[in-house]
Amino acid sequence: MVTGDNAGAAQATLRACGVEECESSMTPTQKTQLVLARKQGGEVVAFVGDGINDGPALAASHVGIAMGASGTALAMEMADIVLMSSNLKALSKAVGISREA
Repeated sequence: MVTGDNAGAAQATLRACGVEECESSMTPTQKTQLVLARKQGGEVVAFVGDGINDGPALAASHVGIAMGASGTALAMEMADIVLMSSNLKALSKAVGISREA
């Protein structure tokens, strides 16, 4: 997980989602650089975001996913996919549907 939130907020989200790795307090530039570095390393990168600060990383990723219910117009415009829910369970459901296709 990569977030602009502080470490405390990030840890709460990690526990709720079962994510093991996190980079917190990241700037939009740092998020984008991380996405590009992973792509250059041969990884397929999906980036999930909901804010203006996520726009560049959404655009740089292989698959940008905006969380629509609370997302900004910029995040939705930069994303390849817009989920009309802020519930992260919707993301898991979308991944499952795409794997079935």
